[in-house]
Amino acid sequence: MNPDELRSSNVASYRLRLAYLYEAARSLGYDVSVGDYVLEDADLYVLGKITIAVGQDKLDEIIEKLDTSKKLIVDYTDDWLTAPGCETYSFYSKVAERASIFVTPVEKLSQILMLNGCQAATVFDGIDAYKSHSPTQLKNKKREVLWFGHSSNIQSLIRVLRGCLNQYDFNLTLVTNKQSFDILRTTNFKTTPKCKVKGVLWTIDSLLVEAIKADFCILPVDKEFASQNRLVTAFRLGLPVLAENISSYEPYGDCYALMSFGAVKEMFNNPEAWHAKVIEAQHRINKELDADVLIEQWATILKNL
Repeated sequence: MNPDELRSSNVASYRLRLAYLYEAARSLGYDVSVGDYVLEDADLYVLGKITIAVGQDKLDEIIEKLDTSKKLIVDYTDDWLTAPGCETYSFYSKVAERASIFVTPVEKLSQILMLNGCQAATVFDGIDAYKSHSPTQLKNKKREVLWFGHSSNIQSLIRVLRGCLNQYDFNLTLVTNKQSFDILRTTNFKTTPKCKVKGVLWTIDSLLVEAIKADFCILPVDKEFASQNRLVTAFRLGLPVLAENISSYEPYGDCYALMSFGAVKEMFNNPEAWHAKVIEAQHRINKELDADVLIEQWATILKNL
């Protein structure tokens, strides 16, 4: 893969993490090979995000071929080491024995690793190539609400559609992958939500098209160590946000509405009340998640190995 393919990938960990690491490595003079399971002879290995979908045979092959005498950076995006019994736990347990450093997108995740004796550092996810859009007061006859994310997040959406959003009449646009639609079709609701749902397959461009039409965005979350990238993206698209508290969202805790029955009612009545907070978040994001800042953080990790 080349840097343009990384930056345009539908895989968030490629687009928002490995693309920046690639640029950092090249800035330091490294020759870089990138791709699925590239195990060429190298001075330094970087292990990107691995899930159980890879399969046990491939996980075993990766472990076997990693040269134990070489430096190894592990890009670690979930707390797999506290989930004994699953294939991914077994894999990362073996990786931990030879990792030079774990790099995570969430500060709390790095802290847990360090408490367990692992070397760890935090580099936040990058941001997609959207300019910051000013919040807009729309004149929709019915509230237009946006949800976006991978199918691994769909259960959190189902939870709030059963709960605090169940009796609201609104148009809900989902920008996601096909698996999300398959899961929704087979989900039974005790009380059918009143919202009308439209599904759109995720691309960077399709998300922008749908965000421009939305009054606000909802981001329920069940993953304790999810990164901040969806929240950051919603802000950059100019959207007020109803979200739930997780550690990676805390830096922007004063810029979004905490999802509850009361906050939902207020957001439906007046999303414009949050426009100033969206702009405040955008200013902070542009400064803290600037590409040059993140590339330098990755470069510092490489230099310190």
